[in-house]
Amino acid sequence: MTDTFALNDPHYRFSVTVARQSTGTFRAMGRIKRTDTEESVAAAISFEPEEQAARAACLAALAGKLPGLPRPPYEWGLLERRGVVLAYLQFNEGLTRLSLDLQRERASGTLSEELLHEKLVAMVDYVSRQTISLGRRVDTLSESDRAALALTPPASGDIETSPLGIDEIDARLAICSLFIEADINRDPETPG
Repeated sequence: MTDTFALNDPHYRFSVTVARQSTGTFRAMGRIKRTDTEESVAAAISFEPEEQAARAACLAALAGKLPGLPRPPYEWGLLERRGVVLAYLQFNEGLTRLSLDLQRERASGTLSEELLHEKLVAMVDYVSRQTISLGRRVDTLSESDRAALALTPPASGDIETSPLGIDEIDARLAICSLFIEADINRDPETPG
C-alpha cells in the first residue's frame, strides 16, 4: 500500500510504500515527488522489523533530504518544456525495459528466430513512434525553451552523481541532438 503525505511545502510531497519481505522484516520505499509534474526527485529505503518503524525510518530519511531540494524546483511552472524531458525519460525507461526483457528471453534459450524478429520489429516500431512524438513536442517549444533544454540544471545536492541527475543530463543531451539533427536535415526551402 502506498501512502501519500502532503507537506507544508507547495513544491513537494512524500510517497511511501511498505511491504513485508520474505524474511519477515518490512521494507519501506519512499520518494519525494514534485507536486507539479509528479516526478521523483529523491528516494529513500528502510528495513525494519515492524511496519510502522519501517515507515517512520523512511519518512525521516526523506525529511532529511527535503531541505536540500531547490525551491522552487528547476523549471517550475514550465510544464511544456519539463514535459519533453519527462517524456524522454519515460521513453528511455520503456526502451531499457524492452531491451532487458529481450536479453532475458534470449538468455533462457526459449526465443525462436521468428519471435526474436517480431520482438526486434516491435522495438524499432516503439523507438520510431516515440521519436516522432518527441520530435513533435520539441517542435512546439519556443526557441528560448529549446535553448534552455541545452542547459543542465543548476547544481543542487548530488545532481551530477545521482542516477536521477545523470538521467536528467542524458535526457537533455539526447533531446538536443534530436532537434539539432532535425534542424540540420530540414530542407532549407521548407519553412519551419
